[in-house]
Amino acid sequence: MSRIKKIVVVIAIGLITSVTTGSIALYLWPLQDPSLITASGQKLSYAEVKTAFTETHQQEKADQNLKSACHSKLYDHGQKTDKAILMLHGYTACPDQFNSLAETFFNLGYNVYIPLTPYHGQFEAGVHSNVTAKDLVHYTDSAVAMTAGLGNEVGVIGLSGGGVLATWAAEYRNDVITRLLVLAPFYQPNTNKAPVWQLKPFTVLYGFKILPDRFTKPNKEGFSYHALAQYMRVVENYKDEKMLNQLNLHSVAVAVSPHDPEIDLSKAATIPAHLAQHSHAPFQTYTIPDEWQLGHDIVSPEGEDIKGRSSELYKTYVTLYEMKSDH
Repeated sequence: MSRIKKIVVVIAIGLITSVTTGSIALYLWPLQDPSLITASGQKLSYAEVKTAFTETHQQEKADQNLKSACHSKLYDHGQKTDKAILMLHGYTACPDQFNSLAETFFNLGYNVYIPLTPYHGQFEAGVHSNVTAKDLVHYTDSAVAMTAGLGNEVGVIGLSGGGVLATWAAEYRNDVITRLLVLAPFYQPNTNKAPVWQLKPFTVLYGFKILPDRFTKPNKEGFSYHALAQYMRVVENYKDEKMLNQLNLHSVAVAVSPHDPEIDLSKAATIPAHLAQHSHAPFQTYTIPDEWQLGHDIVSPEGEDIKGRSSELYKTYVTLYEMKSDH
């Protein structure tokens, strides 16, 4: 073998070894993070909620970069009610996504709180890419503390990325949350978007910002890889089997569309079902009729995905949420 060929072989072996070592390192990278499995346990009184919300409203109103439709919302009966709901909007969306559904529950006697996710609702494109898993967990924990002061029984409803956070709330704020309804939860992307074997490398490389960010559409429109990976990091920090026995859920339900292009439908059902099993709570999966051909956003009444079916869906969501239990 000539000297040049030997050099080429050595370089090739070095590259293969480097790539192999790097791949192994990605799969062995620990995703558990103490900051993502810790809750404050804080609960505000009704008076404290009113004060805190007024301050939040003033801060959001003063933020000229924030769209007015995206301000946090509080549907309030003027006093603490028997029942209250925390609603968590989806990634890249904002509280107005839940306005109509919130009014539906408000008219049934609920107090409803819809907080704005950090870095969302901005005029500037792509700002949501700055959100971190720690931001998401702290936001959820604080939102639960607020909702605790609004009702004697408190539950949470979340859509997509909000479903990820709603599940975190059900697990880590079991001192408050007793009902869980997740709508098209983004626990794992659709396998057409990302094969299962890519998920760990994706979560590591983008969740820890080892690779520069990418967006699913030009000009920082669409989804940010960095931000999507933050939600996936939260999922990786859900409670283990032993800790799930500490849940306090009275009902658990999930609703999905069979034509949802964004989520793994199997995962969307199995995670909530597992929580219900450990809570000895009733569980129901609602699959939207195939012929409706609905997409991912199964909440926004004006959205293209829901195709005018909001009235029918909202009635179903109320039924799912208010499921009777033996607790």
